[in-house]
Amino acid sequence: MAREASLQKFRQEAGDQEDTLLAGFFMWPASEIRPDAMLGSNLEALDPLRSQLRCFIGWEPDHSRLKILSGHRDSLGKAICRIRGTIGEVTARRIRPQKLFLVEHLESRTARREVELVAWAAPPSQLLAANLLTSACVVPVLAGPAAERRHHEAWDVLQADVALSNEGRLRSAMTGVLANIPPYRGYVSARVHFGVLCLTAYRKPTGSNHTLEDFTSMLGNAQTDGELIKNLEYEEDGTSLISFCRQASDWLDPVDAMTRSLADVEPHYSASFHLAPFGNSGSMRLDVAFVEASPGSFDMSLQRWLRTEDSALARDPLTGQWRGRMPLAACVMDLQRRTAWQFEIVTGNRMEEGRITPVMRDFADSIRLRAVATKGDDGTTKTSMSFSADELRVEGRAERTHYRYLLKNSTYLLEITRNRHFPAAKAGVSMKAQTTWEASLYNMEWDTTFQEQLTLRIGEAGSWKPDLDTFFPSSAAGEGREGRDGFSAFLEQVRVVVELLARRKSGKPDVLDGQGEGGPRKEKGNGEGK
Repeated sequence: MAREASLQKFRQEAGDQEDTLLAGFFMWPASEIRPDAMLGSNLEALDPLRSQLRCFIGWEPDHSRLKILSGHRDSLGKAICRIRGTIGEVTARRIRPQKLFLVEHLESRTARREVELVAWAAPPSQLLAANLLTSACVVPVLAGPAAERRHHEAWDVLQADVALSNEGRLRSAMTGVLANIPPYRGYVSARVHFGVLCLTAYRKPTGSNHTLEDFTSMLGNAQTDGELIKNLEYEEDGTSLISFCRQASDWLDPVDAMTRSLADVEPHYSASFHLAPFGNSGSMRLDVAFVEASPGSFDMSLQRWLRTEDSALARDPLTGQWRGRMPLAACVMDLQRRTAWQFEIVTGNRMEEGRITPVMRDFADSIRLRAVATKGDDGTTKTSMSFSADELRVEGRAERTHYRYLLKNSTYLLEITRNRHFPAAKAGVSMKAQTTWEASLYNMEWDTTFQEQLTLRIGEAGSWKPDLDTFFPSSAAGEGREGRDGFSAFLEQVRVVVELLARRKSGKPDVLDGQGEGGPRKEKGNGEGK
């Protein structure tokens, strides 16, 4: 009660007290962003400063500035400093998303030297969101002849230069984006995802194929665009994929030191609910996660409410559901292994505590996960999720089962995820769920670092140092890599996963799939994207 009374006092004008208070001013760039758009019509976003620092804050439109009044010089200085921090947040939110497309250096002297663009054919089980991916999408594959023996030495030199150039560009892109993240208040996540790159905007070759050099140059064009399709294309239950991981003891370890073998790794569970606007909340997403409290019994370990926006750039190309804004998507194609990996930083607007209504809380509390069978054919618990959404409209949801493994002799995790996508019901009829399987790589310290962004007060910034050493320390490189540059060691670990996934179709980690570079021939793309 006293806190609310104090807040109401400092929301008013200072009145007769003004002559006895210290005054400070902050010039606001109103031509770039209106203060009410960032801070609210009554500057209510600054209410925490008003109550914590006991100061009056008002807007002077004639001078395009904020006026701060306080009886204490220290409080006045802190208020101005925190208001200055809001400009850093504006910058973080308005940073232009950066996309980077690179081609991994080719290790083999016998690799083909041309790139063919083949039409992408989505598997029947693939979810395809209208207007996000079209029949014009193409997948690049190696084609054409190999280099003559007399050119092998020059080829080795060229590919070494490519590797150095790629690493330099990745370092630069990641450093630039990370520098803007500390003032961002909200959800931030970093992951490496694996899949197939589909080009949606590209230049057709002058002949039947691009030369490798011409293709690499084309990817650097600002008009080139594409999407990483994060689907390992496994059958719905993924039994063969999990069996493959259980055999990969030369590559993987259990994350939990108490787990005896890869066969004993137990899955984790999570879900995301995409909800229609309710009250003044706007469109939103609820993320939940569960832990197994006892055999067959699960407790909710996470509730995270995010505000979503209607933007094609923030929607997943397969499901059409909101995935968050992506300040960085750095994609590297490994043409020899017919795969691609993408380092992503994703952000989302947190839902302010005051906007989470009792109806929303009741919905979150209604979500239950229960075991429906002790063990299935793959040896893991089978589960079912239930919820009650009487007053909220669920526009789609995804239920996920996560299998987490530790890369051998490192601190990086390989996560294999089964996604069951449930589109919104049409005319009261539930739509059939469709399943995709994904692979991602990350360090749990990334999540720990970014967790601070969810608890920042307005004008504050994360206390972590926004550089590559923070996210890719040499200590994460693992045994045998002591003293190595952490970022270079991280790239090595990514390549380990690429190699492992290249072997997955054989069903055995020690056997390649044998389909050769470029894979089976498909119909050529017949036009440019977009």
